[in-house]
Amino acid sequence: MRFCAPLALLLLLFTGCDDTVFPVPARTYPATWFGVQMLCYDQCAQCHPSSVSPIALPDAVQMDIENGDDFYVTPGIPADSMFYRVLTADQRLDTDPPQMPLGRPLPADQIAPVKQWILQGGPLQ
Repeated sequence: MRFCAPLALLLLLFTGCDDTVFPVPARTYPATWFGVQMLCYDQCAQCHPSSVSPIALPDAVQMDIENGDDFYVTPGIPADSMFYRVLTADQRLDTDPPQMPLGRPLPADQIAPVKQWILQGGPLQ
């Protein structure tokens, strides 16, 4: 009987760490540059770190916007923005990269703020 309370406490602790019993809600991102940066760091940085690429993904997107290159982001037009297209698997050319992140598409509620941000012109403020 003395061991029932500690055992019950241990079971509760271990069960509390299990996402299937107490699921952790997915992170939401605002439709702002800060939100896009958070999404990149949370979902893209594992495969696109600055140690592998010459530049980290959010920095590349920012430079693209500042230079007006319209490669990663075409302000106001998500369908022409490579960043949005890889998130939605909208591959137009054989040379387009596959859907990102690989093997696990993002939920629509995490992609929607990126689309909204691009529709707003992709502001960096």
